[in-house]
Amino acid sequence: MKKHLRLILFLTAMGFIGGVTVLPYQMSVVSEAPPLPLPLLYVASGVQTALLAFLFGSLGFIMAEKVNLGMPVLRSWLYPQPRRSLDSKGLILAVAGGVLLSAAVVWLDQWVFSRHIPGLNQGPAVEWWKGLLTVFYGGVVEEILMRLFFMTLLVWLLAKLFAKEKVPDTLYWIGILLSAFLFGIGHLPLAGEVFGVLTPPVILRTLLANGLLAVLFGYLYWKKGLEYAMISHMTADVMLHVVLVRLV
Repeated sequence: MKKHLRLILFLTAMGFIGGVTVLPYQMSVVSEAPPLPLPLLYVASGVQTALLAFLFGSLGFIMAEKVNLGMPVLRSWLYPQPRRSLDSKGLILAVAGGVLLSAAVVWLDQWVFSRHIPGLNQGPAVEWWKGLLTVFYGGVVEEILMRLFFMTLLVWLLAKLFAKEKVPDTLYWIGILLSAFLFGIGHLPLAGEVFGVLTPPVILRTLLANGLLAVLFGYLYWKKGLEYAMISHMTADVMLHVVLVRLV
């Protein structure tokens, strides 16, 4: 773990920031009163999220090096080696993909799911800055948990079972799709709180909306590095929580 420590500590610090900055948005969309006094709630959320980032980031990096996954650009900046810059084609794919798939999610809400989910487009108005602050939790913490840890774990286990030397593309795709499905499942509790009940349309909408984006994030992690998945995730969060929500 020592050779990954700088990366792990960096992500741990970002995890703390993400755990703190996501709270204003969460408290705006969930009607329940906070279980703790606000100052204590912010500290507890930050510390808890930082610990999760440290634990799952550590495990993720240990497995990632065995299946050719990781954060090549950030690693080159944190360790004594030739520095790499972000690949322009990968960056365009990350940003454009985040924008286009976010637009597709909003289109599905407007023209498909709004007919089956009462109040879908009538949620509580959330200030733009609260939506913007979600990028640290979504773009960093969720990517640590779902791509760096869970997707890597799946690929690593599959490679142990079915690959003797080079990991075939099929195993990466299985990891991408399964982690995308779990990513959607992970958003069901919040969907239940927002809509009051998890009906079949709510479940389908949650799985589809998050799953589409998660496939893109997983592909970027595999082909380019976790940095690109994070950038794409942040782009999608800005589009969904700041830009598009004010255009529909």
